[in-house]
Formats: sequence, structure tokens, C-alpha cells
Amino acid sequence: AYYRGVPLRLEWIFWQQDRLSAWIGAGGKIDYLVYGKLGDVRIKDNTLHYSVVGDIGLEYKLFPWVGLFLQPEISYYFKPSSSEVLTYRTEHPFCFTLGTGFRFFF
Repeated sequence: AYYRGVPLRLEWIFWQQDRLSAWIGAGGKIDYLVYGKLGDVRIKDNTLHYSVVGDIGLEYKLFPWVGLFLQPEISYYFKPSSSEVLTYRTEHPFCFTLGTGFRFFF
């Protein structure tokens, strides 16, 4: 199953000193099924899937134009009441993600 999502998030930088900064964030996302297939049968589902997310992050600026960040987040996917499609998120609604990488500033 392939889903397309539209996220909305807010983040607040609560601490910043020299090259180091920290933030917290929260938001949500709405997903809908773009394409799904089970064996030879095409899956169709017009139900919207909702989720909420919360995160905390830490960033170290290596240079004025690039930073290295670490951002653990937890999300919860609500089970749709009218959906016939069962996914991993339906059975396991809590998800923990550890994001890390480089952030570039222009």
C-alpha cells in the first residue's frame, strides 16, 4: 500500500547558544491511499488516516551554512473507523523514529 501524506508541524527553539540549539515540536498528518495491491487484487480505500507526532531535537552548526542534527520523535496513528485496509500502522499505532542528518541554510 502506498500512501500520500500532508503534514502540519510547529517547532519552537527553546535553547540556543553559540553553535548548539535545541527545539521541541508537535503536529499531525493526514494520509490517503494512492495505490494498493494484495496479490492480484487492487485495493481501493477513500478513508483518510490521521496521526499526531511530537519531537525534540538538537543541532550543532558545523559552519554558518550547515548543521548536524539529531531528532527523536514519537507518533501515533489513529485507526480509521471505516477503513477496510489493515496495515502495520493499524496493528502497531505507536511509532518511534530517530532522525539524523545535515541541515543546510541558504
